[in-house]
Amino acid sequence: MKRQTLIATALAALIAPAFAADIALPEHAHPEGVVFDVAGNLYVTSMGRGAVDRVRPGADAAEPFIAPGSGGLMGAQGGRIDEKRGLLYVCSSHNGANPHAKKGASALKAFALADGSLQGSWDLPGGANAYCNDMVVLPSGAVLVSDSLNPEILILRPGSDKLDIWLKSDKFAGKRYALNNLALEADARTLYIGKLDSGELLRQRLTADEQPAGEPEILRLPRRIDDPDGIALLAPGKMLICEASVVANQGKISLLEIDGDRVSLTPVIENADLAVPTGVAVRDGKIYVAESQVAALFLPERAKDGLKPFAVRRFELPANLAALAAKP
Repeated sequence: MKRQTLIATALAALIAPAFAADIALPEHAHPEGVVFDVAGNLYVTSMGRGAVDRVRPGADAAEPFIAPGSGGLMGAQGGRIDEKRGLLYVCSSHNGANPHAKKGASALKAFALADGSLQGSWDLPGGANAYCNDMVVLPSGAVLVSDSLNPEILILRPGSDKLDIWLKSDKFAGKRYALNNLALEADARTLYIGKLDSGELLRQRLTADEQPAGEPEILRLPRRIDDPDGIALLAPGKMLICEASVVANQGKISLLEIDGDRVSLTPVIENADLAVPTGVAVRDGKIYVAESQVAALFLPERAKDGLKPFAVRRFELPANLAALAAKP
């Protein structure tokens, strides 16, 4: 843990972050997820518009990629790319952020990276009583999906026309919105699962044939993660995580370092006026953060805070973390 202590000490001076230029998003975007493709295009899912926008390398503003409501999108969440198959996976769920969407069955949707056309849609077993939140793509092309309203992780197997239960656990149960973010280590043998209601982080091992290996473990945190959301892996056992802090409406990005069943949690971006950060990605020495601003919509006491222009916030990656950053 000595190395973790050194990193924590070095990060203490970085809590007031180094800013880079923000990336402008459309009005009422309420962005949720951010993900890069190998060419450096950034895709931003929008809860407020039920759309996906794209930011080309070097651009300072997003352009339309998947139009609002395309393929039945209600509110677009998460976002993972399957480069091998040329697909962008997105969750379609209804939380009231999109005033034009009618509530229907929550679904996992796949769009073509080439042109944004819908390639497939799979309703969650719970239908309108489910909430597709995040996903990861396994080496086989199977997709694991978190359901925030039900204590289960679902799987879309290659060629299947439906989502099946991959893992159900009492440890996934909680208040109305429980399971949230997912992150998969590069070797595809360890899955991290965040719980929004409890601030916990769980770890689930996978077998070589992509089955659950044993039961999910609740990792020992030094404190509650303040509304855990999007994760960006830097290296094995090291990742940035969004602490959305919905009630306070002042979130942060923290470094998680996992050693066995113990976790250190150190703020990297704090005091940056981050209004409910929900997605994070790292590329070319910068941290990209989806600032959702949903507290102003859902909490009456935060309505007075108002809304800023919507943007993907951009920060310089601390030099001591740059060496850890995983290659895209």
